[in-house]
Amino acid sequence: RLHSAVIVEHRPLPLLCKVIRHFMSRTPNTTYFWVFHGPDNADMLHKEFRRDLKTGRFWMFNLQSNVSKYDYQWLFLNINFWEKIAGNNLLCFQADTALCKNSQHTIQEFLMWDFVGAPCTKFRFGGNTAMEKIMRKKLPTKRWKDVHYNGGLSMRKRSKMVEALRFHMRFGTPLPWHVYEDVFFSSRMWSGRKLQIPWPNIARRFCFEYNFYPTPLGIHKPWERNWFFGEEEAKIRKNCPEIRTIFGK
Repeated sequence: RLHSAVIVEHRPLPLLCKVIRHFMSRTPNTTYFWVFHGPDNADMLHKEFRRDLKTGRFWMFNLQSNVSKYDYQWLFLNINFWEKIAGNNLLCFQADTALCKNSQHTIQEFLMWDFVGAPCTKFRFGGNTAMEKIMRKKLPTKRWKDVHYNGGLSMRKRSKMVEALRFHMRFGTPLPWHVYEDVFFSSRMWSGRKLQIPWPNIARRFCFEYNFYPTPLGIHKPWERNWFFGEEEAKIRKNCPEIRTIFGK
């Protein structure tokens, strides 16, 4: 089963509480919630979730400072961060993600994997029709070296995140300061220290961001992609009314 849901967000975003409430409503009531926040949104969160804090299943951690883009990455690359969180099956989400009301898929389908998020590539092939046809043909049968899985909405095994980090600390080279945590964990997939991951065509059933799938379990800001239009957009909106009801897009 899903043990915990995790979000790191220091900004007092207008939709932050609404998004957290959304995930609370779409996950089992046995799920723990871990909110890592900053000083700027502490009062807002405490006011909204004061009753939830008394249940023992809703936890808030003040990071004591605002978090830059790279601070965020390094937090996920810190073993101490993962050891604060209870349980092994984790759902990590951000304030621009949602679980789709009309999806045919469930969280339970993806609990077997050590890491899964929306498949991404180093190149944005969605705007290139010829390249898109080539990559879609490869999706069902081949993992290609330029793919990684986006961590914005992701299922993870906490134990495997810690294992990958400890292995890297022992045998790896120093990481560059501008490293992205999801790229790091994706690279564990291709290295000798493999994580159990789905094929990209299965991963896109979990979350839609770059690679179209009509009924994904979740979304990660697809409205920012320049190929989010026409028939594909209509199908995603039907599957995920949260694009309008939560984000007003």
